[in-house]
Amino acid sequence: MNRRYRKTIIAGNWKMNKTASETKKFAEELKAILPKAKWCDVVVCVPAVNIPAAMKAFKDVRVSVGAQNVFYEKSGAYTGEVSADMLKDLGVKYVIIGHSERRQYFGETDFTVNRKVLAALASGAFISFLRISNCFFLSFPITICQCSGRIGRSSYRHLAYLGS
Repeated sequence: MNRRYRKTIIAGNWKMNKTASETKKFAEELKAILPKAKWCDVVVCVPAVNIPAAMKAFKDVRVSVGAQNVFYEKSGAYTGEVSADMLKDLGVKYVIIGHSERRQYFGETDFTVNRKVLAALASGAFISFLRISNCFFLSFPITICQCSGRIGRSSYRHLAYLGS
Protein backbone atom coordinates (compact mmCIF):
# COMPACT_ATOMS: atom_id res chain seq x y z
CA MET A 1 0.00 0.00 0.00
CA ASN A 2 1.24 3.47 -0.83
CA ARG A 3 1.18 5.31 2.51
CA ARG A 4 1.79 8.60 0.75
CA TYR A 5 -1.83 8.56 -0.42
CA ARG A 6 -3.51 6.18 2.00
CA LYS A 7 -3.63 5.86 5.75
CA THR A 8 -3.79 2.46 7.41
CA ILE A 9 -6.73 2.05 9.77
CA ILE A 10 -7.00 -0.55 12.50
CA ALA A 11 -10.60 -0.62 13.71
CA GLY A 12 -12.43 -2.65 16.30
CA ASN A 13 -16.18 -3.09 16.59
CA TRP A 14 -17.35 -3.56 20.18
CA LYS A 15 -20.69 -5.01 19.06
CA MET A 16 -23.32 -4.77 21.83
CA ASN A 17 -20.82 -4.98 24.68
CA LYS A 18 -19.76 -2.75 27.56
CA THR A 19 -21.66 -0.18 29.57
CA ALA A 20 -20.43 3.41 29.83
CA SER A 21 -18.53 2.62 33.06
CA GLU A 22 -17.04 -0.52 31.51
CA THR A 23 -16.01 1.58 28.49
CA LYS A 24 -13.96 3.88 30.73
CA LYS A 25 -12.24 0.95 32.45
CA PHE A 26 -11.53 -0.82 29.15
CA ALA A 27 -10.15 2.39 27.63
CA GLU A 28 -7.61 2.68 30.44
CA GLU A 29 -6.50 -0.93 29.88
CA LEU A 30 -6.27 -0.44 26.11
CA LYS A 31 -4.33 2.82 26.37
CA ALA A 32 -1.69 1.06 28.48
CA ILE A 33 -0.87 -1.39 25.67
CA LEU A 34 -1.29 0.83 22.60
CA PRO A 35 1.84 1.31 20.49
CA LYS A 36 3.02 4.87 19.89
CA ALA A 37 3.17 4.33 16.12
CA LYS A 38 1.85 7.10 13.90
CA TRP A 39 1.71 5.08 10.68
CA CYS A 40 -1.91 4.07 11.29
CA ASP A 41 -5.14 5.33 12.78
CA VAL A 42 -6.81 3.33 15.54
CA VAL A 43 -10.59 3.40 15.69
CA VAL A 44 -13.03 1.83 18.15
CA CYS A 45 -16.65 1.63 17.03
CA VAL A 46 -18.79 1.55 20.15
CA PRO A 47 -22.54 1.33 20.84
CA ALA A 48 -24.20 4.74 20.42
CA VAL A 49 -24.91 5.11 24.14
CA ASN A 50 -21.17 4.74 24.87
CA ILE A 51 -19.91 7.34 22.38
CA PRO A 52 -19.63 10.23 24.89
CA ALA A 53 -17.85 8.03 27.46
CA ALA A 54 -15.47 6.65 24.82
CA MET A 55 -14.72 10.12 23.42
CA LYS A 56 -13.81 11.33 26.88
CA ALA A 57 -11.76 8.21 27.70
CA PHE A 58 -9.71 8.32 24.48
CA LYS A 59 -9.29 12.10 24.14
CA ASP A 60 -5.62 12.08 25.20
CA VAL A 61 -4.46 9.28 22.85
CA ARG A 62 -4.49 8.57 19.13
CA VAL A 63 -7.71 6.56 19.22
CA SER A 64 -10.77 7.75 17.33
CA VAL A 65 -14.28 6.78 18.30
CA GLY A 66 -16.71 5.56 15.65
CA ALA A 67 -20.38 4.65 15.55
CA GLN A 68 -21.75 1.25 14.65
CA ASN A 69 -24.68 2.49 12.60
CA VAL A 70 -26.38 5.58 11.18
CA PHE A 71 -29.90 6.17 9.86
CA TYR A 72 -30.64 7.73 6.49
CA GLU A 73 -33.08 10.40 7.68
CA LYS A 74 -31.98 13.67 9.30
CA SER A 75 -34.77 13.58 11.91
CA GLY A 76 -38.28 12.28 12.50
CA ALA A 77 -40.27 9.58 14.23
CA TYR A 78 -37.63 6.84 14.00
CA THR A 79 -37.39 5.52 17.54
CA GLY A 80 -33.91 4.35 18.48
CA GLU A 81 -32.20 5.55 15.30
CA VAL A 82 -29.23 7.95 15.16
CA SER A 83 -28.74 10.48 12.36
CA ALA A 84 -25.46 11.51 10.76
CA ASP A 85 -25.94 15.02 12.16
CA MET A 86 -26.27 13.60 15.68
CA LEU A 87 -23.01 11.71 15.25
CA LYS A 88 -21.32 14.76 13.73
CA ASP A 89 -22.40 16.87 16.72
CA LEU A 90 -20.74 14.36 19.06
CA GLY A 91 -17.50 14.63 17.08
CA VAL A 92 -17.75 11.14 15.58
CA LYS A 93 -15.76 10.82 12.37
CA TYR A 94 -16.23 7.12 11.64
CA VAL A 95 -19.32 4.97 11.15
CA ILE A 96 -19.94 1.40 10.03
CA ILE A 97 -22.71 1.05 7.44
CA GLY A 98 -24.15 -2.19 6.06
CA HIS A 99 -22.59 -4.63 8.49
CA SER A 100 -23.60 -8.24 7.82
CA GLU A 101 -25.25 -8.47 11.24
CA ARG A 102 -27.47 -5.45 10.40
CA ARG A 103 -28.43 -7.23 7.20
CA GLN A 104 -29.06 -10.56 8.95
CA TYR A 105 -30.93 -9.40 12.06
CA PHE A 106 -32.54 -6.15 10.92
CA GLY A 107 -33.19 -6.90 7.26
CA GLU A 108 -31.00 -4.15 5.82
CA THR A 109 -30.78 -4.32 2.05
CA ASP A 110 -28.53 -2.82 -0.60
CA PHE A 111 -31.19 -0.13 -1.01
CA THR A 112 -31.16 0.91 2.66
CA VAL A 113 -27.38 0.69 2.83
CA ASN A 114 -27.19 2.97 -0.21
CA ARG A 115 -29.52 5.48 1.48
CA LYS A 116 -27.37 5.42 4.64
CA VAL A 117 -24.15 5.96 2.66
CA LEU A 118 -25.68 8.91 0.80
CA ALA A 119 -27.07 10.44 4.02
CA ALA A 120 -23.72 10.09 5.79
CA LEU A 121 -21.84 11.66 2.89
CA ALA A 122 -24.42 14.46 2.57
CA SER A 123 -23.94 15.33 6.26
CA GLY A 124 -20.37 16.41 5.57
CA ALA A 125 -19.17 14.49 8.62
CA PHE A 126 -17.93 11.50 6.64
CA ILE A 127 -16.22 12.28 3.35
CA SER A 128 -14.73 9.04 2.11
CA PHE A 129 -15.18 5.39 2.84
CA LEU A 130 -13.60 1.99 2.82
CA ARG A 131 -15.59 -0.97 1.58
CA ILE A 132 -15.04 -4.19 3.48
CA SER A 133 -17.04 -7.06 1.99
CA ASN A 134 -20.62 -5.76 2.12
CA CYS A 135 -19.82 -3.31 4.91
CA PHE A 136 -18.91 0.35 4.43
CA PHE A 137 -16.67 2.16 6.90
CA LEU A 138 -17.13 5.89 6.41
CA SER A 139 -14.59 8.30 7.71
CA PHE A 140 -13.09 11.79 7.63
CA PRO A 141 -10.52 13.00 6.56
CA ILE A 142 -8.83 9.92 5.11
CA THR A 143 -8.89 9.41 1.37
CA ILE A 144 -9.52 5.71 1.03
CA CYS A 145 -12.39 5.06 -1.35
CA GLN A 146 -13.26 1.66 -2.73
CA CYS A 147 -16.75 0.67 -3.80
CA SER A 148 -18.81 -1.58 -6.01
CA GLY A 149 -22.15 -1.33 -7.75
CA ARG A 150 -23.85 -2.74 -4.64
CA ILE A 151 -24.31 0.75 -3.21
CA GLY A 152 -26.03 2.03 -6.34
CA ARG A 153 -25.29 4.29 -9.27
CA SER A 154 -26.30 7.45 -7.41
CA SER A 155 -23.43 6.87 -4.99
CA TYR A 156 -20.93 6.83 -7.84
CA ARG A 157 -22.21 10.20 -9.04
CA HIS A 158 -22.14 11.54 -5.49
CA LEU A 159 -18.59 10.30 -4.96
CA ALA A 160 -17.29 11.70 -8.23
CA TYR A 161 -16.40 15.04 -6.67
CA LEU A 162 -14.33 13.26 -4.05
CA GLY A 163 -11.89 12.13 -6.69
CA SER A 164 -12.75 8.48 -6.40
